[in-house]
Amino acid sequence: YDAHCPDRYSRRLSDRSDYGRHPHRAALQKRRFLPAIIVSLPSILGIVMTLVLMGNFDLKLGLFNMVMLPVTLGISIDGAIYLFERYQQLGRGSVLAAVRKVISPVFMSSATTLVGFGGMILSRHMGLNSMGKMAIIGISICFLSTFLIQPGLIVLCEKFGFKSVVPERDYDPEHEE
Repeated sequence: YDAHCPDRYSRRLSDRSDYGRHPHRAALQKRRFLPAIIVSLPSILGIVMTLVLMGNFDLKLGLFNMVMLPVTLGISIDGAIYLFERYQQLGRGSVLAAVRKVISPVFMSSATTLVGFGGMILSRHMGLNSMGKMAIIGISICFLSTFLIQPGLIVLCEKFGFKSVVPERDYDPEHEE
């Protein structure tokens, strides 16, 4: 019994609110460094690739479009967290099943944000226009990096048997949640 959470329902909400908003922090608090890397690395690589593509498209990082970097990083980390958590729920060997379960909702989330911010590309104001271009490039690249890089990292962890990443139970498609 917890005095701050008198019933089981509010206790679950309390547990979720502690780690739900910052699972990479939760992984580090539990001394699970590798899961934090697996969740963060595709997003960081996506941001780096975005900056490289900005240079190729002759977009300069400015005051307006700089705002898109944390937005892009946040959306990307959300998708990576959902993918990793679904993999953890389903069990060892479930990378493809986890991708199938998560890709549509994460795509819709990314697409709606991309369309909303990407609409700024129609603006005559150069700052807003560059913000729209940055949104289109950044969100697209980060979505792709999450679903191309992270599953590969998870499969490598399964192959090498990293216990902090790989769930103990095997994937059973008949008892899928």
